[in-house]
Amino acid sequence: MHGNGRQIAWTSTWTMLGLLLLAPAARAAEPAAVLPATSTSASPATSPLELGQRNEREVGPGEELSFRQKQVAEEMHELERRMFRLSETLKSLEPENSSRLMLGLKYAREELILHRMGELQQQLSSLTLKGAVDEQQQVLGKLQRLEQLLLSSDLDFEMKLERLRQIRETLRKLNAVVREEVREEKLSEKAAEKEKELQTLAERRQALEALIEQQTGHIGKNAPLAEAAELSADGQQMAAELAKAQEATRKETEALAKASPGQNSKALASAAGNMQSAVAALEKPAPGDARQPMQDALADLKRELAALAKQEEAAKAALTKEQFAMLKEDQQANRRATDDVAEMTRRLGNSGTPSLAELMRAGGSMSSAESAFDKSQAEQGNAEQDKALEALRYAEQLLSEEAERLARQLRREVKKRVSDGLTLMLDEQVAIRKRTQELQPGVAEKARPALESLAIIAKREARITDVAQELINVVEETEFGIALPAALAAVRDATEGVRLSLDDGDATENLVQAERQIEADLTEMLEIVSEMSDANSRNRRQANAGQSPDEIRKEQNRIISELRMLRLLQDRVHKSTRESDSQRAGSTLTPALRKRIQDLEGRQADIRDATELLAEERGEEVPVAE
Repeated sequence: MHGNGRQIAWTSTWTMLGLLLLAPAARAAEPAAVLPATSTSASPATSPLELGQRNEREVGPGEELSFRQKQVAEEMHELERRMFRLSETLKSLEPENSSRLMLGLKYAREELILHRMGELQQQLSSLTLKGAVDEQQQVLGKLQRLEQLLLSSDLDFEMKLERLRQIRETLRKLNAVVREEVREEKLSEKAAEKEKELQTLAERRQALEALIEQQTGHIGKNAPLAEAAELSADGQQMAAELAKAQEATRKETEALAKASPGQNSKALASAAGNMQSAVAALEKPAPGDARQPMQDALADLKRELAALAKQEEAAKAALTKEQFAMLKEDQQANRRATDDVAEMTRRLGNSGTPSLAELMRAGGSMSSAESAFDKSQAEQGNAEQDKALEALRYAEQLLSEEAERLARQLRREVKKRVSDGLTLMLDEQVAIRKRTQELQPGVAEKARPALESLAIIAKREARITDVAQELINVVEETEFGIALPAALAAVRDATEGVRLSLDDGDATENLVQAERQIEADLTEMLEIVSEMSDANSRNRRQANAGQSPDEIRKEQNRIISELRMLRLLQDRVHKSTRESDSQRAGSTLTPALRKRIQDLEGRQADIRDATELLAEERGEEVPVAE
């Protein structure tokens, strides 16, 4: 009895998900719902609608679409409730299916599917159709991904793949946080340099003011000596002592000039020279001759002080309260982004625990930086940002290593899936090509049964295209191959071209040749994939240290396989280029030929990108001939 109840619950859950996936197309054909509204012929205050009275106001398109979207959202809400209840029921009896349901529920809530349906309802109500169409496509894609999670025959693989997707999304957000923190750290570093400069200028100003005070005192002591017609013995002693004091001030002035060589102060050099002249005059003793150079030295010192005041003003302008407020505001925003990344990392469970600790440490340093900026302490804030960056980069490294670990675990299964998928595509393409040849006579005569059959095999060709795209997604997510996604994309585009031709009723020999080319490409790709190692790593640039000869051989075989895949792609583009060139009629290009050349340009760009990536990731492992 309980088993029957669970079976009914399963069927009900899958049926509801199927309805959600079909809802956009199915409901488009439904008649408009009758929505409650106020009659235009009577005011509610004077003639309220009686029970059972029919509403005569027409339902607008926005109301109709919004109502239908609301129905979809309600069904999604019910689906989430059923997944949770069924997961709890199956927890002890069928743990794998229970985990599958919880994984699907977790995915639905993390992707905010229900929330986005609510936003869609508002957009449709206001007839914001362009944005709503794009949003609907995204929601539909998420629903299809949910269906894959719930129906997958290999739960362990799907769970690991989903975890890998989550880690990569977390890494993407973390990368943005790191880039922003680097930008902010550079700004605070410049502010810290200005802060140090301001401190140095303040110390220099204090020293300069002391020199001015000393030189003013020297001038005051020299005044009575310079006025005397003849110096007494005491006057001569005073002149000698003043000469020693002036010499001491001169040495301090020279030291101040040398302490900041970047300042290149001519005023200080001039002041020291004038002081030297004053010392020489006082030692004669000739106080009257010392008067003018002493006054000139004072003027030089004051000129230097005026220039220093301008420098201080400029340095202070770079450290205003508003600028510190901006530094603090930017840091607050990036700390909140870090908190978001930390929350995403927390959802990863054990996979994200080490990184979570570093992210929390980074958040603490960011908070300290905000406090320092609030107190206008640029150097302290910059030091805290350095600590935050160190923690963020370490968290990034830990997450990258975890992603690589998961990807390595998945690659063996990915290789099998790619091989199975290519085999399926090849078998199906051969069957389609044979069927195309069988239909050629009937299509040439425009026979209706033949044309209908051609439309049917066009749908089969579309399935090959879909399989190619599914393989591309898995290969890219697990980083199984560098050139393989580009090769699969070339096959995908070729099968799409065949599908379009079949839809147009084309069964000519040129189309058959295109189908044969796809078969040849798939056959060679199968051979290459079968020789690819499933233990590759994108971190092999630390190269072969600590690896066994067998592991090194596998890695070298992988590079060879990647190069073979690139050669296959380049050879295919080369043939297509020659064919396109042979179809040119003078200097003019037909729209179809122009489109084909543009496609070839994109394909060549894909090959170049894959070659550059292969050189970047594996170039150091390729032996160089001496």
